[in-house]
Amino acid sequence: MDKLFDVWSIEDINRMFETDIKASDTFSEAVDKIDDADGSYFYVSMNKQDVLDALSCEPELEKALGLRFIFIDEIGIYIATY
Repeated sequence: MDKLFDVWSIEDINRMFETDIKASDTFSEAVDKIDDADGSYFYVSMNKQDVLDALSCEPELEKALGLRFIFIDEIGIYIATY
């Protein structure tokens, strides 16, 4: 399974989740900010294959949740969000 991830900037993701993620944030800090904002996501990782593997275990969720696949360029995070 090879999904295309849309490339978004930190500014884009901050608008979407109403967060204040910065390029200097660690992976954990960025995910905490998304969680604090009650961002809706299925899986997040710094490894594209991790996201795809998680989805392969629950293939019906992509359609049911209308998942979008995003790569946050400046901080190297892959996220499947809904």
